[in-house]
Amino acid sequence: MLTSFKMEEHGYRTIYFNEPLSMGLSPDGLQAYITQRSRWCLGAIQQIYTRWSFVGRARLRPVSRLSSFDGSFYWIFTFPFKVLMLTAPMIYRWTETSVIDATAGGLIYWLAPSAVGSIIFIGFYGRKFVLPVMTDLSQLLPSIVIMLTVLAGLTRPFGRPFKVTPKGSCSGGVVIQWTYLLPFALAALATFLGILINTSAYSDLNVEPGFAVNVFWSIYNIAILLLAVAVCVELPQRREEARFSAKDQAVIRGRGQADSVCTIANISLGGAKILGLPPAWAREGEEGVLLLDGDVQQVPFRFLHLDQRQGVEQNFAIAFNAESRLRRALTARLFTGAYRGMVDEINVPRVLFAIGKRLLR
Repeated sequence: MLTSFKMEEHGYRTIYFNEPLSMGLSPDGLQAYITQRSRWCLGAIQQIYTRWSFVGRARLRPVSRLSSFDGSFYWIFTFPFKVLMLTAPMIYRWTETSVIDATAGGLIYWLAPSAVGSIIFIGFYGRKFVLPVMTDLSQLLPSIVIMLTVLAGLTRPFGRPFKVTPKGSCSGGVVIQWTYLLPFALAALATFLGILINTSAYSDLNVEPGFAVNVFWSIYNIAILLLAVAVCVELPQRREEARFSAKDQAVIRGRGQADSVCTIANISLGGAKILGLPPAWAREGEEGVLLLDGDVQQVPFRFLHLDQRQGVEQNFAIAFNAESRLRRALTARLFTGAYRGMVDEINVPRVLFAIGKRLLR
């Protein structure tokens, strides 16, 4: 954004090119995700203190100043609002303080058209990449860290180390992010206990304005908080490298052995899965060379898990022994268009099924 603003100040015009030219890795886990969002937040807050901010001295068009304003204030206000929306029903049930003084019918009449219109707008322009509940969840997870980052950025914007998002990590077992899980779990428990305490028909809240609204609001918040708790429990990740599906023809070459033509089922920077049975001379730990694109790329490897797979599954695994130059060549091959690891469209039924399956594990 700052690069575009600086070019605009010198008379250039930047154009958005709507075509993927390369792929990158997304965060592997919750901690990495929050670290990445926190860094983006700090960058947006730091921009306020530059000459290219919405009140800066740079010669910018009004639309660019509006873009800068939106980019900064998104981080300042969105996340506190999410937290307040989650805690409001809990405060209502424990202190009898009504946050929204309205009936359910009034909210439906005045607010429902706006909410439905917003969902339709986002669904149309987001091309099924945005799901309302999942968006709330993705913004809730880093909310506390983001608020602390905003506070730190506004008081001392510079002089902080740059944190690179960790990628390519693996874990042998379940990892529970207790730092993030406990606040969500406690908020869900407090909301649920507040509902139980005020279920009686003689509760003072029954005559308070907004009682019916808060019943639905509380149930929705508990569901979102439980989803957040589930995300804080990370399942094992045993692969360090992103793996891409493939149907490439390749050649396996062994020292003093005849070449074997094979088909690659999937491939990563660390290895590949090959369809079919391994060559007769293959042994676990035996080394060979995988020839890609004819003889253009020669990737040394070793066989893995042949004893367990041979004769049972019609595929086998190899691990690459690639030095830095060859690894860079493999990186270019995997991440610049030959393979696709992106989500082209979100299938809502599959997302709901995956969420249900995750909660039941």
